[in-house]
Amino acid sequence: ERWTIRPNQIALGFFSFTKIAMYRDLDPANWPDGKLLDHPLIRALLVDGFPAEEKLFADDASMDAVLHPADMVHVVDADNSQALVIEAIRKGRNLVVQGPPGTGKSQTITNIIATAVREGKSVLFVAEKLAALNVVYSRLQRANLSPICLELHSRSANKRAVLEELAKTLNGMPPALTDFQVIDQLCKTRDQLNYYSGLLNAPIGQSGMTPFQALGMQVYLAQEGFPP
Repeated sequence: ERWTIRPNQIALGFFSFTKIAMYRDLDPANWPDGKLLDHPLIRALLVDGFPAEEKLFADDASMDAVLHPADMVHVVDADNSQALVIEAIRKGRNLVVQGPPGTGKSQTITNIIATAVREGKSVLFVAEKLAALNVVYSRLQRANLSPICLELHSRSANKRAVLEELAKTLNGMPPALTDFQVIDQLCKTRDQLNYYSGLLNAPIGQSGMTPFQALGMQVYLAQEGFPP
């Protein structure tokens, strides 16, 4: 309804075809000898799909029980779920991470990049929006990891800037040495806090009530006017 086809008319306007190059790159016919589909990741993404994999950890697993601080390269804060994502990628898993704004995706990406570089890997970070690239770069910069970053494509990129960035990386800071004394102290403090947390959530004798629940009940009764 309200649509017509007029064969003898044309329309002039500004149209964006920024994704046409990506569309053509993903056409196997444009690659010699079908090389595009020879790559296992590309073939799984475009043709076969990814096979099911067993979970690395149980849904209720605590990262403190299965991950040692020496194995975690978290240059920004990470909670339990973020640590799980970082570890899954460190072990070579393929995954999709979803979450609304403000749930820590940029922090997770920052830690993923730092972890991968420490493992001797290269990372190609692609984003549809420039703001997403800038947020992650600024976090890496604040963690003194800007030498590992190289901007490959932008309106401001040029040959001289790329060479200067390469020189900065080659002449960058030496690898940091791991302070195992600090890691040991961290483990002791973490285990002590987890011990107290376990006591607060363990039933008291035969009461079936934990100290946490008892304290909550005391607060509730005090608010209701009952004497302590």
